[in-house]
Amino acid sequence: MATAQPSRLELDNYDYQLEKIEDTVSMLRGQPYELSSGQIELLQEIGKLARDYPDHETLQSLFARAKLVYEQRLGTRMELTEDMLAYRSREEDVASIIAERAAEHWQGVSDSTKPVGLESLPDPMQTELEEVAGTHVSFVADVEADLFRQNGLNWIGGGSAEYGYVYIDASGRAYTALFEAMRRYQRAVSVLDQGDWHIIAKVVGSHLLVPGEGEGGVGNAYVGWVVEPVAFSVPGVVAAEVSGNPPQATFSAEDELANSLTFTATGVPADASPDDVVRLFVTAIKEKNKELYLACMNPDERTGTSVDYIYDQNIKGFVEHHAHAEPWSVGEIEVIQGGTEAADALEDLFGDGGGADEQEDDGVVKIEQVTVEVRLFDVRGVQTARPRALQLEREDGGQWYIINSFGALAGEDLPRLSSTVAAPPDVLAPLQDYIK
Repeated sequence: MATAQPSRLELDNYDYQLEKIEDTVSMLRGQPYELSSGQIELLQEIGKLARDYPDHETLQSLFARAKLVYEQRLGTRMELTEDMLAYRSREEDVASIIAERAAEHWQGVSDSTKPVGLESLPDPMQTELEEVAGTHVSFVADVEADLFRQNGLNWIGGGSAEYGYVYIDASGRAYTALFEAMRRYQRAVSVLDQGDWHIIAKVVGSHLLVPGEGEGGVGNAYVGWVVEPVAFSVPGVVAAEVSGNPPQATFSAEDELANSLTFTATGVPADASPDDVVRLFVTAIKEKNKELYLACMNPDERTGTSVDYIYDQNIKGFVEHHAHAEPWSVGEIEVIQGGTEAADALEDLFGDGGGADEQEDDGVVKIEQVTVEVRLFDVRGVQTARPRALQLEREDGGQWYIINSFGALAGEDLPRLSSTVAAPPDVLAPLQDYIK
């Protein structure tokens, strides 16, 4: 039995509710989204009415819009090729080799330093430094959560009130060298979990500090041994050791890695199109090829304190959120400085013809800009975030350079929008009978 023909008021309400879903789709710009139970009921009603009244123009228009919404719920998809994901297998192979070397490396450091546990260190309140100076101790610390600042220095606290505390001067040269070695591993191989790291360090002093003072801190002061780090380890992943004066550190098999790494691209062709430059930029991030990464960037943006941070964030984006990025569309090329187009137009309007030759070589550099929209996908080929806009610029017809690389391919977007809790699959299934 056919349902009753809807009133004008009901049709207006369908239009209003559908428009709200369409606004959400537009805001997500290709990301998949989950229909709520209420949204599913709306599409079902529109589908049933459109089926019962095939000649009703308004209902058929609503049905076409509802069908598009239903199709767009899956988001923009892209079929990823093996070549697009080859960098992941390469990374796994390299990480596996380094992990194997790391186990041997850490065992060698342990054998040579013979560290004791925290419980074996005497109470610094009752012990002279000379009795324990140079003793190596092994412990675990979270280099991010256990970091605190006191007396103008950064410290990392390890241990507990029960077994006693040890403090690493995180502003010191030994710690900095080790941390930089671990960071080089992340830039060359894979992002590390900033959780518990295993540490071997030697006792060099004692200090009264409040471990973890501040957010989440214990709030009590303890005298603990000050220790200088000798080696870090993320078990099953990588180890790093420091030596020399001034201190220098390397991670497991770092020299071997530097001599064996190869990349699919080594530079940017001078005639590369804007979308090709973006593809090379993506390749550089995937393969952790910093030289190529910088070659894609405006020369004025290749130095500075933020360059490494931005590079790290882009790499982290591909480890935690994305598997591939693809230039999706290229905008119109605009001349923002120099060139003869605007000057010619003015000459036509106001000149006497004598200025045409003078403006041919006015010494002004011609600068062009273009925007490339980039879409990001996970390993399934599902879009993971709103499209990113990369701006490129070139001077006098030279190479195109990216000028807004900050966080371009890093991180994730805001949570996906939904009016209510996502509908379970058994509620979504009947909708396919009406919107297909």
